[in-house]
Amino acid sequence: MAPQRKDLHSDDDDSISDEEIEAQYFPGTVPVLPGPTASALNELVFKGDEWESSSNASVVVVLPGTREQPDTAVLELARFSLTRFHEFEAIAKQVARDFCREEGSWSVSEMNFGKEASANSADLILRLHLSPRDGSAAFDYTEYIVCFKFNQLTGLREGFRISRVVIQFV
Repeated sequence: MAPQRKDLHSDDDDSISDEEIEAQYFPGTVPVLPGPTASALNELVFKGDEWESSSNASVVVVLPGTREQPDTAVLELARFSLTRFHEFEAIAKQVARDFCREEGSWSVSEMNFGKEASANSADLILRLHLSPRDGSAAFDYTEYIVCFKFNQLTGLREGFRISRVVIQFV
């Protein structure tokens, strides 16, 4: 499905991302994929010791739980976070850009609320990858993980903070 074209010269206040601009002017080079929605949680599959979204979405959602069902408190957090996916995505991408300072397109491949999030003392992690503007494979083995912690005093709707950024080579 081809991305919808937006008029870059219109007077609308709707801003578009660098990735959308690149996709419009250089079709086929940068995929602009929709983010996950809460419906991703309707198609969970138990894999190993965690639950994963099984839809064909570009972003995998991972939840902790037992073989019988996902953790209900984390499931509520995931539903809330998915409604604000684009906010988390924008923050994570900006943090990754600040660390990397390489020109290119960023994509989120995973939202993890499971064991990896816990291991990083986080409630949610977003796993990002960079496709350099020059088309090289220089960052193919590099993952950027941005960890978010929700403020327990103010609750989910009031606040979260970045608790950690991890750059790892896979």
